[in-house]
Amino acid sequence: MVNDLSKKHDIEYTNFRHMDFLVDNELYLKIMLFLDINQIGYLSNFLSINSSYRDKMYFICFQENEKYLTDLIKDCHTIIIDKSTIEEYLENDYIEINGIKMDCPTE
Repeated sequence: MVNDLSKKHDIEYTNFRHMDFLVDNELYLKIMLFLDINQIGYLSNFLSINSSYRDKMYFICFQENEKYLTDLIKDCHTIIIDKSTIEEYLENDYIEINGIKMDCPTE
């Protein structure tokens, strides 16, 4: 997804706490495929204090997590990604040992 975006936009890692990417020097993206209550709490508090950032922050999540995310971060913008688009990556980027998936790049 980031590779596709970078073909049309300027994408860079950001030093903005808890956000992953800066797009065209104005929009922030956070990949939230796994919900982290600490990050969600921080971002919810941040946006309640700094409402001017609300239209600059987008959260990438799975369809089934969107309701939880929007309940916890009021009026947030989401980008839905289908699990099938990353299943192959997840299978290749994890190894399973004794029934436990471990993060381990296979390249």
